[in-house]
Amino acid sequence: MKILVLGLDDAYFAPMLRGFLNYYLPKEYKLFSGKKDHKPTELTIELMEDVGIDISKRLSQPAGKKSYTDFNLIITTTVEAKNHLSDFELSKKTEVKNLEYELDASLTGKAFKKHLKKARKQLQKYGEQLMEESIR
Repeated sequence: MKILVLGLDDAYFAPMLRGFLNYYLPKEYKLFSGKKDHKPTELTIELMEDVGIDISKRLSQPAGKKSYTDFNLIITTTVEAKNHLSDFELSKKTEVKNLEYELDASLTGKAFKKHLKKARKQLQKYGEQLMEESIR
């Protein structure tokens, strides 16, 4: 199964989700990222290390020039990614899930870290759910 995690300039949620999916899903699942997806921030790396997952190295292959129809599942993590995807025709075999997280830019310091921890918990649950579905 080929999964594309599309974040479009998302250096927080998309890298965390890729980390959980890489951790939970069987190796026959192949993860891809959009070409505009950023490396995770130091804070994102630290938050994932807190739950025992190293995302400091690339966990997915860049999608490159692949058509969006080449994927079984596309997961968007931002409104921008969802809107970007709506411009393309997808295959009937391609399932799309939108996990839209709004980054609250007004938060700083501990409040921002708490905001990301809450998102991390939701992303972890989603990774666990996909793992359970893959076993069935």
